[in-house]
Formats: sequence, C-alpha cells, structure tokens
Amino acid sequence: MDGKFLDRDSATVSVFDHGLLYGDGVFEGIRAYNQRVFRLERHLDRLYASAKAVWLEIPMDKAAMGKMVEAAVVKSALPDAYIRLVVTRGVGDLGMDPRKCLKPTVFCIVDTIALWPADRYEKGLTCMTAATPISHKETLPPRVKSLNYLSHILAKIEGIAGGADEVIMLDSAGFVAEASGMNLFAFTDGALKTPPAYAGILKGVTRDAVMELARDANYASLFQWYRRGSRGRDEVGRSRDRLGSPGAGDAGSRHAVQGSRHPGRLAPAVRALGILAQAPVPGRVKARLTDEVGPSVAAEVYWQLGRRVVAAVAAPGLRTTVWFAPAHEIAFVREWLEGVGRIELRPQPAGTLGARLTFAFTRHFQDGAARRGSGAVIVGTDCPGVDRRVVNEAFTALTRFDLVMGPTLDGGFYLLGLRGPAPELLHDVRWGTGAVAAQTRSRAAALGLRTQLLRPLRDVDTARDARALGLLTTIDRT
Repeated sequence: MDGKFLDRDSATVSVFDHGLLYGDGVFEGIRAYNQRVFRLERHLDRLYASAKAVWLEIPMDKAAMGKMVEAAVVKSALPDAYIRLVVTRGVGDLGMDPRKCLKPTVFCIVDTIALWPADRYEKGLTCMTAATPISHKETLPPRVKSLNYLSHILAKIEGIAGGADEVIMLDSAGFVAEASGMNLFAFTDGALKTPPAYAGILKGVTRDAVMELARDANYASLFQWYRRGSRGRDEVGRSRDRLGSPGAGDAGSRHAVQGSRHPGRLAPAVRALGILAQAPVPGRVKARLTDEVGPSVAAEVYWQLGRRVVAAVAAPGLRTTVWFAPAHEIAFVREWLEGVGRIELRPQPAGTLGARLTFAFTRHFQDGAARRGSGAVIVGTDCPGVDRRVVNEAFTALTRFDLVMGPTLDGGFYLLGLRGPAPELLHDVRWGTGAVAAQTRSRAAALGLRTQLLRPLRDVDTARDARALGLLTTIDRT
C-alpha cells in the first residue's frame, strides 16, 4: 500500500478518503495461478483507461504498477490468489470536489477468495433473475470499473433472499446483461453466445479469453442482446452449457448456472406482480373520460393515476413488471414512470384485454411464478385504491385459492391473480361491459377453479369518478 507491504491488520485508509466516502475510484479484480498473474497487461490497460475516464491520474506508470503487483504476489507466497488492485481519488474533505484530493491512494490486496462451495463448480449454481437492473450506460460508462457496485450488491441481496447462488441482471429495457460479478455466456446450437459490450456490460478480461478459446476451438462466438422473457432469457435458461466469466469468481464450470430443482431452467426470484398500463398519450387513454373533459385533461388524469398506482404497489419482495402499450412509446413510458419504484417494462401484445392478460400471465409463469406456489397477480392502473395491502391480500389468497379477483363497482375487475396457468379462463368474455367480473367467475367455476373475491373498489372511467377520487381538482383549476 503506497509502496509498503502491510498485513491485514496494519493496512488502513483514511476515513476522509473519497474512495470510501463517495466510491470515487477504480479497481481491477485479477487472478494469479502458480504465482503467475493472469493477463496482467490487459487488466492494467483497463485500470488506466477507467482512471482516465473519470479524470483520475494514477501516480505511477503501468510498468511500475505491474512490478508492484507481481512483487505482492511473490510476497504473499500463495500459489493461487485473487488480486484486488485499487486506486482512489485520495484523501480530501467532506465535499465532493476532487481538487481537494491532493494524492490518489493506491493499494494492492493479494489473498484467497471463495465465492461458492467447491461442489458448485461440479453441480452448478442455482440462479434467478434479479429485479434490480444494471446501471444505465449513459449514467456511467460501462468501460469504467468503478468502486460503486451498489446496484450489483442489491441484486445479490435479492439472490440471497431468494435462496439462489447467483443472479442474472438485466438492463433497464429488460435485456439480459450480466451476473452480479461476472459476464454471461450460453452455449446453444453450436455457438457460444454472450451479450455485446455495447449493451452496457463490463467488457471482461476473462470474457475476452473465453471468446478467444472458443474461436481457437472452432466454435462460433456470437454477440447477441437477449431480452428477458423472450427467446434470449429463455435460451439462457434452457442452455445445458452455461458459464460465467468473472475476475473474482474464476471461469467456472460448464454448468455454472442452472435453476434449482429444474436443471436447465432459471429459478424464480420473488412474487410476480404485473401492471397493465397504456402510455398516457392524449386521445389514446380513457375514452369515456376523454369525451367529457377532452384528450389532454384525460391524459393528465391518467398520468397522475398511473404513477400513483405503480408507486403504491411496487415493493421489495415483488418482481414488478409494467406491461405497457403501445410498444413504440417505450421512451415516453420510461419518462412517465421514472422514479416510482423498482419496475421492469415489457410491451403488451396486440389483441383483446383477455388475450393480453393471458399473455402476461403466461410469461409470469414461464418465468417461474408458479414454481414456488406464490402465483402471479396482475392489476390495472385506473383504480387508485389498489395498494400494497391489497396486493398482499391477493397473494395470501392464492395460497388457498386458484383464482383471486378484485371486482370494480361497475362490474369489471381491478385485480386478477392466478395460482397456476389457466389459459382458457378469459376466452369469450364480453370486455367493456358490466358483466366482465360475473362472466369471469362463471368461467372459473366451469374450469373447477376455486375463487376468492377481494372487496370492490371504484375505478376511474368518467369525470364523476375522477372528481370523487380527487383527481380532477387540481386540473380543473388550471
């Protein structure tokens, strides 16, 4: 550390170091085998590139840094080791101004690391998809291996809570990105497939090595950007040959990721909650309300209402998916729901409400919602009385019933929950009438589904509904 060899108890950093206070710094995780450092030059190239990207000047050149790392490995006397090479902004004051940090702090840790029990390298890891996405690539360039790993830590916590060894993280659009601390590969159809670097993932040094080995072995190496819930996520789950390529975790076994109890499938994360939503575009939402108050006011009401409902139901312990339409309004929907909670956005398919609900339930069950008995619940965005308590009541009901329904006062429903797949349930329902809930209950009885009803709630279809719920008060005054 700063030119001195220290043991674990003697090595300290100042509490005023900005690496500690703000995560202001960069690092590399490197492996050493038989006292030989794996691809040291590549790691140093990335370290110095990361530092340059955040305007951090490392106070020694690459050659000197490399010699320091090699000397530390020799000093450790460990045959195989994990190396953590860290450069922080240095000691400053309690403000964020990097100019107050006069000298970067440099330290190199050489130790052993054990991420998983030894049998996992033979039997494989249990894995689930995390609700926490990777950081947006425009927030911090993915080429920068910074000290801020909070999003990956939160995803790891989800995995721990779900009883999984590892998690697969998605980007904000729902594409498969990486694991909590490693890159991902799937070997299918004779090709080794991995998300491309431009997708916002860290371009791993070990990842490059795996692709080089694949090319040398005459396997095709493809960059594919997989969307969760579509062919990509399913393919990652089905592939019998998967591996991760971490710096810390080592390039694991050929069975490095698989679902618990279901080889080749991904284990579920938590309870699955779906929210059906329309982008609040004037003229495209709330037709009856639009006729009464005009398209702009109706869209504004729906904007407020949708944000209120999503914020009220999205909660830790739920994997919340907003099924939105139309698909081309993705940017608008992101703006609309920004900051309301931890959610994933997926486009709705075309078709009737019944077809869209059936599609959403099918996807939730394919993702594992039924495997642990929790079922899946879907709500709309036009009933402000829906909140976490209502959603929890629905999931509790699904421990005893096959179907749970939250009826609206006008004969529809604001919530529908299924314990398992029931693709025939919503066929031939007369949507847009006051008989929707009654027809759905009759259909459930015919299919032998045990049904539990929640208390009725008022949804918003007319100006009277909106005023009764206080949604038009502010708008009326403008």
